[in-house]
Amino acid sequence: MQRVVDASTFVAEILRARGRKLLARPDLDLAVAAEAMSETEHELRKRVALLVERGHLEAASAAQLLEEALATYDGSENHGRPAGGLRG
Repeated sequence: MQRVVDASTFVAEILRARGRKLLARPDLDLAVAAEAMSETEHELRKRVALLVERGHLEAASAAQLLEEALATYDGSENHGRPAGGLRG
């Protein structure tokens, strides 16, 4: 399954457990523009900080969420690409 997403969509999905599970699917061929990929980590950190600031998450939960999101984004098992075959 091939999908093209922008940074906002990618960040929104990576912050949700269901989204991270979707991104880990081996049959997913996800294309994200290089510009969007460069924005992703910055936007992840910004959105998690806002969740804490607005009282939606405690700091410890936010740190864990960010760690899980960045691990999915980093895709260390896939040589720098998120699980599921992300293409930049």
